[in-house]
Amino acid sequence: MFLKKLIALFCLILFITTVVNPEVTHASKKIESTIVAKVINSEKYVKVKGGLILRDAPNARGEKVTILKDDSKVFVYSTDENGWSLVKQRGLKGYVKDSYLTTKSQISSTSSKSKKRVIDFSMNVSQVKEMEPAELKKEIKDKYAVLEYEVEKFGYTSLLRYYFVDDKLAYIGYDFLHRRVNYSWDEMSEIFDKLDEKAIQEFEEGILESVKDKSLSRKWKKDKYSIILSVNNYESYTKAQLIFKK
Repeated sequence: MFLKKLIALFCLILFITTVVNPEVTHASKKIESTIVAKVINSEKYVKVKGGLILRDAPNARGEKVTILKDDSKVFVYSTDENGWSLVKQRGLKGYVKDSYLTTKSQISSTSSKSKKRVIDFSMNVSQVKEMEPAELKKEIKDKYAVLEYEVEKFGYTSLLRYYFVDDKLAYIGYDFLHRRVNYSWDEMSEIFDKLDEKAIQEFEEGILESVKDKSLSRKWKKDKYSIILSVNNYESYTKAQLIFKK
């Protein structure tokens, strides 16, 4: 009899604790539903026509804080396992679905595609940066400045470099063999033939020159600049370059 009363008393205490003090159960549920977020700390862009709702909580029921404009930049602090990102824009913080964000601006991507590489030796450093459609990889700021890009040219992944003297473009070079490997004469000839075929298609016939075991080259003379395609072993490694100069 005493045991039954004890059990009944225990059940009553548990019931009162649960009903009268709901924070206990709420806290336990909160602990169970804790969501892990991955730290991002980088900038992204909104990609939603008409804008994206910034919410005060990481779910679709969160209150609207504001609407983020399409292609506007946000700073992303973290993204949780449900795909909600904590972001900030102009002092406002909130949550958005990460699937509606992108790492590249749609405007800059479109403008990059519309850009066209031109040979113009009247350009300065800023003008070449604005003109060049490829992404800048390296910049040397000096009296003899250099801008370096990685581009596809004549079937090779090449380093494209713009060289400047006193902020004026002096010459342009494509480096096809930037890994500094020493090739045999037969291998050099094969490399040159592949590049030469592409170059003739772009610039037409030029003047072919050869120094046995050392160099193969073709030259073109244009109205405002000259072009040289060269594969040579003058240094401790083989160079394959396409050079434009005044």
